[in-house]
Amino acid sequence: MKNVTLQGKVVALFGAFLTVVLGLCLFFFYNAVKVEIEKENLKRMASYASSFEQSFSRPEAEGGGIRGLAARASDFGEWPGRVTLIGYDGEVLYDSSASEPLDNHIQRPEIRGALVDGTGSSLRYSSTLNTHMHYYALKTKNSDGHDAFIRVSYPISAFTRILAVLVRRSALAMASIGGMGLLFWIWLTKRLFQPLEEIVRRSRQIGTADARFPIFRDVELQRLSEALNTMSERLREADADIRSRREELARIIEALPIGVVLTDSARRVRYLNGVTRFLFGDKGDVVKGSPVERLIPNGEIYDMLDGPDARGVVFLTPPSRVEGDALIVEVSTISLATGRLMTLRDVTEERRLEEARRNFTIDAGHELQTPLTAVRAAAELLMEEFCEPSGESGTREPEPQKSGQKALVATILRQQERMTSLIDDLLLLVKLSGSKGELASAERTPEDLMDLLNTVADEFRDNPAARSVTIETAGPAPGSPTPFWANRSELLRAISNIVDNAVRKCGEKYGPNPGGRVKLELRRDDEAAMWVVTVSDNGPGVSPEAVGRISESFRDSFRGVEMGTRGKWGSEGHGLGLSIAARVVKAHGGFIELRSPLNGAVSGEAASGGAAFVIRLPMESATGESGTPE
Repeated sequence: MKNVTLQGKVVALFGAFLTVVLGLCLFFFYNAVKVEIEKENLKRMASYASSFEQSFSRPEAEGGGIRGLAARASDFGEWPGRVTLIGYDGEVLYDSSASEPLDNHIQRPEIRGALVDGTGSSLRYSSTLNTHMHYYALKTKNSDGHDAFIRVSYPISAFTRILAVLVRRSALAMASIGGMGLLFWIWLTKRLFQPLEEIVRRSRQIGTADARFPIFRDVELQRLSEALNTMSERLREADADIRSRREELARIIEALPIGVVLTDSARRVRYLNGVTRFLFGDKGDVVKGSPVERLIPNGEIYDMLDGPDARGVVFLTPPSRVEGDALIVEVSTISLATGRLMTLRDVTEERRLEEARRNFTIDAGHELQTPLTAVRAAAELLMEEFCEPSGESGTREPEPQKSGQKALVATILRQQERMTSLIDDLLLLVKLSGSKGELASAERTPEDLMDLLNTVADEFRDNPAARSVTIETAGPAPGSPTPFWANRSELLRAISNIVDNAVRKCGEKYGPNPGGRVKLELRRDDEAAMWVVTVSDNGPGVSPEAVGRISESFRDSFRGVEMGTRGKWGSEGHGLGLSIAARVVKAHGGFIELRSPLNGAVSGEAASGGAAFVIRLPMESATGESGTPE
């Protein structure tokens, strides 16, 4: 039935409908005639059975029983009917016409009816006599007192002839139905299916200039044609728009400075641009539909394309470059719904510039340290000249007339110290950037994070610059271990840089007056398996716009953190301390978040501004060792 057309199904349905209607008419007519004939003969059959029952019920001595039944049947002479005596178990005891034993009759309809109601009647076709017979059964008693049945049957030839006429006329009606079905098929083909075939033919041309559907006479088909013409026009416009966008996208991708390769689910090339051909070699034989294996020259790239989404760096030597002068290419693979997308970015020049910047910073730092050392030595000698021995104690007191010169020399010493600190910060930042944020396992030791926070807090409490700022610490209950594998010196410096920044900002807001507060808090986040260190202050705070820029600076590998939007933030530094802190935390597998304003979370004021640097460190180290010392 899968290959049968709609036209064939309609014709078959029409023929089946007419056939079912004719069959139902024949069935009801047959039953009606049968019931009427059965009713008409029922009284006569009952009188026959009663007559035979009277002969059978007389005592055998008086000519009753089976002999009396047979004698009564012979009295009818050439009677077309038939009388049968059936025992209570269905066995045939006597039959006026049969000369051979008959089958058990207990299941015959008329016998079963007589068994229940005393009488039973049935009109059915007899294959032995080739005609319809009317059977009537009457329940009686034999001489032993057991039930017995006297059945009378009579041929209904008229009913058989009627059915024969019905069969002939039914055949004629079926032939008429076939003719009507043929005419209906021809009409349906002309009025409906031919237009539909034309619509199907035109629909295969959708997308071309001549895909117009004809307008038919029938209103329904006219509406269908108009709707299809509208759809065809929209599809042509959509197809043209898709082609235009595809060409535009192809030009954009071709103009990109990175290589792009798009493959389908069968690992065939769907698209590649000129940069890819340059990096992989021209390979003009690789076109759309070619296996991707013919394109990729590097097994490492092939493994990335065959594996999960990843990003890595490989070395490629295009044919245009000499052997040994390889390009450094950053490769990224992304899974799509129907294939994979691979991008290739040549970072050779970027890496060389980064290396040159690192080398320049290191060389410049070391070169600047020599004159700065000489400047400090000279300034210290000048400072000694401004002091005179005094009294027997041998102490040196400044000469009043030289106090102005001494202040200038002190400024030189402070600026020399600042320059030296700035150079040290740059060199450390270069070191951290060059290590790609990784620390060797040998550089780590088991430490207690709460002990590190207390160490930093004690150092700043003893610092004269923080004498007007209250330094607080908070953490787990005393005695609770807070273990972590860390590079002690570098992690102490990172936390100190953040605390120093908080102390300076509190000083800018409150000056020499008390009120500034800095809080160092440690807690554990068991759900995320992280240690959380929070350094908060009640300083001037950071604007929401600056928070995003500072967070972005945290993610940068080299440049300083932009701090110019926090009050006078940035007037005394370049943000290198916070950048170093971010790199150190990243090297330990963590990250830093900035939150501002805090709305009095530190100082208890209604809306104090303030800021908080949140350091998150994993309880498991980045190298796979447990973050908890054993």
